[in-house]
Amino acid sequence: MHLNQRSKSKKITKVRLSNGEVQTAFLIAANLMNHDKYYYVIHDAASTKFPIKCDYTIYGTPFIKTVARDTNSKDDLLKLPKF
Repeated sequence: MHLNQRSKSKKITKVRLSNGEVQTAFLIAANLMNHDKYYYVIHDAASTKFPIKCDYTIYGTPFIKTVARDTNSKDDLLKLPKF
């Protein structure tokens, strides 16, 4: 996954998957609700994988995040490379 650099806000609008396909975060959230699986993979010696899940704001808007999201660690989706 890579972040869309056109978004000025600190939210994920589009991602580029490992196969090069670009999907909106909303579509990924919908796919996750339909039991598709996505992972944030850190390309280190262990190829560490963090499952991605769909969560909701207090207003019911879906967004994506890693399951064990820790903003101080490497699994923060907002630290993805931009495209």
